[in-house]
Amino acid sequence: MVKTTMRLATLLAMGLLAGCGSGGPNPFADFFGGGTTPGSAFAVGEGAAIQGVILERTSDHRILILGSASETTDATTPVQGALVSLLELQLSGQTGATGTYRFGDLQAGTYTLRITLPAALGGTTSDFRITVVAGQTVSGLPAAR
Repeated sequence: MVKTTMRLATLLAMGLLAGCGSGGPNPFADFFGGGTTPGSAFAVGEGAAIQGVILERTSDHRILILGSASETTDATTPVQGALVSLLELQLSGQTGATGTYRFGDLQAGTYTLRITLPAALGGTTSDFRITVVAGQTVSGLPAAR
């Protein structure tokens, strides 16, 4: 049993869409939206969450990490089997058929979201720093400042 002040943050692998482009050494160079990570962990339940969807853009095979698939009008394909991790909590999970992921019931703080594409798409790994406050859901990747 988990203590009352602790809840299991649930990984909802709704389907991570990803694609490794042949246009450059880093397929993560092209982002749209704000960012999150999938996984499950024990954390103080402050209602914070990190979620998103990973897609492969059909036209150029670049990776899109968005808050939802509706954020783009480009033709995309979901990528199944991407590994999404929250490093500080040692949580990880793979995306499912829809390319979505969610880490919920997180404590407020800054996390490192690591995304590793499946080997068939190049196996590229990229890390993203995500800061959440109590009650906030971060969807997609935060815009560069």
